[in-house]
Amino acid sequence: MKYKHIFAMLAAVCILFQTGCYPGDASPADSSASSSDSSAPSEAAAVQSDNEKLHIQITEEQITAANHISAQTGVTGMVHPWDTDALQALFGDEIESERRLSAQPVDARNYHIYDLHDGGILNCSDGHINYSKTKRADTIYSVYFDDFVEYLTPSLLADRFPKPELEDFPVADAKEIVQQYIDTLEIPVAGEPTILALDLDSITALREEAIAQTGDAEFYPAWTKEDEAYRFSYRLGTEEMPLLSYPLIGGDDKDNYFDAYLSVIVSRSGVLFMDCKGALDLDTSAASAQTVCSANAALSAVKDNIERTVVTKDTTLTNLYFGYAMKYVDDFHFELTPMYFVGSYAMSNTTLADGTRTAIPISSPHFISAETGKELS
Repeated sequence: MKYKHIFAMLAAVCILFQTGCYPGDASPADSSASSSDSSAPSEAAAVQSDNEKLHIQITEEQITAANHISAQTGVTGMVHPWDTDALQALFGDEIESERRLSAQPVDARNYHIYDLHDGGILNCSDGHINYSKTKRADTIYSVYFDDFVEYLTPSLLADRFPKPELEDFPVADAKEIVQQYIDTLEIPVAGEPTILALDLDSITALREEAIAQTGDAEFYPAWTKEDEAYRFSYRLGTEEMPLLSYPLIGGDDKDNYFDAYLSVIVSRSGVLFMDCKGALDLDTSAASAQTVCSANAALSAVKDNIERTVVTKDTTLTNLYFGYAMKYVDDFHFELTPMYFVGSYAMSNTTLADGTRTAIPISSPHFISAETGKELS
């Protein structure tokens, strides 16, 4: 999903309020998190802005949950291989044929692409799975959920889908279905997922707004009751070493850091979509612990950098978590670097299809090296 419809989605991303869905709002506990540090709440309260245009909605509880006093360095990872029997057990009955490519992608090991009976597709290589059960499933979920922004600002998307459960489809039942896929494939997830109930009323309202803003009704397909589903968003890695779920391309040291996540959409008829990227088997044999900056210091660094640029638009900091960024080395190996991530959005004026003006949120990521306490650009 992340790399499909990219040019068409550029406009849609801005218009669909830069929605977000990131499990980092409830970061899993870590043995190095200083939740018992009595100074954390008072320090968190000190992260304020004198600029009336900069709003910090990150709570003291979020700061405490993300806070680390030490992190592992020297950790490496290898892309996770999938068991052939496990893939066959989950998807075998749906496969119509395997598509042969003249050359497999250079960033994929053990790459396979399958066409499915109902027009869907399954791409898989070590560490990655992209699955759409039907052609319709791929279309309707790709339009309304773009992972480039979804993992940035979870509060925005949560506001748009407030219902905790779908009618006649308990969330516990949906989670049990998803867990079967995770267990069968042995996907290394870290912590509990963020779960959204994609109900018909909310999607319909979102569609109507998008059409009013763009004038393009054909691009946004209508949903039916049968299309209602839950969206599960997981971090990958381990409880102690969760991986970052957003890519940092070209930091201060010109290195590229890749993303890792698992997104699953499950309806009353079962799993309709799965996107797993960056699943790694971690090697900590050469790891060592070192002191890192606090979450509060990381948040302050972002705030200070934004204020230095002179905040002229309403800007909100709304997401903070700790994770390990994946730097590609060679032969599908990665080196892991501890970082903090802060999600934000700024209100930007735009002209709607009918000529009226409105403000929409534009999201942007912030990466802070946990080792130096400095924001990467």
